[in-house]
Amino acid sequence: MVRILHVLGGLNSGGMATMIMNYYRNLDRDKIQFDFLVSQKESFYDDEVIRLGGKIHRITPRKNNLVKNIQEIENFFKNYHNDYKIIHIHQGVLNLSFLKKAKKYNIPVVIAHSHGINKNHLKYLKIYNQFYAKPTISYLATDYFSCSEKMVNHIFNDNILKSEEYYLMRNAIDTEKFKFEMNNRKKLREKYQLENKFIIGHVGTFLEVKNHEFIIDTFKEITNIKDHSVLMLIGDGKLKDRIINKVNEMNLSDKVIFLGLRNDVNELMSLMDGLIFPSLYEGYPLVLIEAQTSGLQCFISDSIDGGIKLTNLINFLSLKERPIDWAKKICQMYEPNHINYRKDYYERIIKCGFSIKEEAQKLQKFYLDKYNEQEKYE
Repeated sequence: MVRILHVLGGLNSGGMATMIMNYYRNLDRDKIQFDFLVSQKESFYDDEVIRLGGKIHRITPRKNNLVKNIQEIENFFKNYHNDYKIIHIHQGVLNLSFLKKAKKYNIPVVIAHSHGINKNHLKYLKIYNQFYAKPTISYLATDYFSCSEKMVNHIFNDNILKSEEYYLMRNAIDTEKFKFEMNNRKKLREKYQLENKFIIGHVGTFLEVKNHEFIIDTFKEITNIKDHSVLMLIGDGKLKDRIINKVNEMNLSDKVIFLGLRNDVNELMSLMDGLIFPSLYEGYPLVLIEAQTSGLQCFISDSIDGGIKLTNLINFLSLKERPIDWAKKICQMYEPNHINYRKDYYERIIKCGFSIKEEAQKLQKFYLDKYNEQEKYE
């Protein structure tokens, strides 16, 4: 069995960890096992990782104690460097210290994985990123991963993009799970007593980047156009209480449903009529792949990677427009008869290469080939 160490902030319910778990579930775990090095004390997927046979190593977060963080990273590699021939480090710009330790302790295969970068950070770190981070990452890593072609040059040198020396690890999903089913839609709408409602949904952590306040402002305008509208908010986070207060202040508490963290997002998408996603910036959101698989109309900000448009379900809108402008377009674009064609999008997503069953086999082969290659030299 080959054990792969994944290095990331934590195993929460966000897109990065969810994508990794999608792959983990679909690998042959008699051949490949995932272990994790994280800085979160507790995470959404911890129990599942243990159940699947993985190990979770924890270190102190850099923001809590920088000195302790640096020392614990050193101690980890000192104690465990012989246990891993392959280390997969996610969002490399933020993890230079891990790349340096992997180099110091001669880890044979060091993967740096680009998921996209906070664009606000780029404004202040452009020189640092261009003249230090990118060259350092490109030198220290042995292999380069990205979720899309556009995200490659976020943390790697241009020559890596031009030479195509990278592995495209798609944000693949269980397409079968997100396939639209009319019967599920009817049952869930009856269960939640939402049979005749116009339902707009959002899936995401309650953070500034997700722009929940704009969502609420837009939804208020939607209710003025369609009084029978309902907003479903799936997720949790530090700004949730602020959004709950805003909903109450705007007298929308009877129309907004806070569902928290869920394991049935696929089913909930079946009962929705549209998804609103006005993020301030994003990489390549997994939830938009899931929504398109479900045949769900998506109204998203134009700050999101254009490559996410795999179908005509993606409608880009500018954040410079007012909430009322978004509301009008959402209501105008919605076509009730579209419900008859939602199941057709499932096959389109598979053809685009986002089936986790197929992509997991490719990744498994990559890992095993890399491992066997190293074994030859020992």
